[in-house]
Amino acid sequence: MYANVFARYVPVIKILMKKCRQGETQQLNLNISDFEKAGLARKSGVKFDLKLLKGKPEKVVVSAPAAAGFLEALMADETTAQMLKAEDFQFALSNKYSLTISCSSKTAPVPEAEASQPVAQ
Repeated sequence: MYANVFARYVPVIKILMKKCRQGETQQLNLNISDFEKAGLARKSGVKFDLKLLKGKPEKVVVSAPAAAGFLEALMADETTAQMLKAEDFQFALSNKYSLTISCSSKTAPVPEAEASQPVAQ
């Protein structure tokens, strides 16, 4: 059920993940009404801390349905799935529905001219 809510945010999360890879921690405030409409909002809020190492969770997320739904929504998108497999990301959702994205293996973007040239051996 959480996957449907988080799926709405995937395009924005994708942009923030790209910015994060350049060295800055990113933050996104989620709309609590999205969770309320789905019947998922709680007075104490929804909270998780999810660290992904090359696309695999460091800890099993079965006990945190919000984290499992979040990961499901990210992996359903081909671009975010590729980024997750290429880098180490950490996602944290606070009780106030604020998502923080950080990347532990920051890389500079490759200019398109260099990326399209074959590698000489």
